[in-house]
Amino acid sequence: MSEIISVLMVLAGLAFLMQVALERVKTIIPVLGGTYSFSIKGVKFDISPMQFISLACGIGLMFAIGQPISLFSSLGFEVPVEVNHVVNGILISGGAGYIYDIIHKI
Repeated sequence: MSEIISVLMVLAGLAFLMQVALERVKTIIPVLGGTYSFSIKGVKFDISPMQFISLACGIGLMFAIGQPISLFSSLGFEVPVEVNHVVNGILISGGAGYIYDIIHKI
C-alpha cells in the first residue's frame, strides 16, 4: 500500500509541475487557452489546444524521465514500460487535482 502511495505522490508532484508550467504557457500565449468550435457533417466539436499540448507534454515527460515510475507494478500488474509511460503521462497531463482525488480515495 505504501508503494502505491509513494508512486502516486511522485505522479502528483509531476502533475503539479506540469500544471504550473502549462498555466505559464497559457499566460504567455493566450490564444492557446481558448476553446475552438468546428463542425464536420453537422456534428459540432469543441477542441482546446491546451488539452493536446498537455497530453503531449505529459507523455513526453514520462518518456524523457525514463525512470520506472510504475503505477501498474505497484498494483501487481506487469505491463510494458511504454504502456506504463503513456498511462502515467495521461494521468499527469490532467493536472494535480485528479491524482490528489485518487490519493484521497485510497
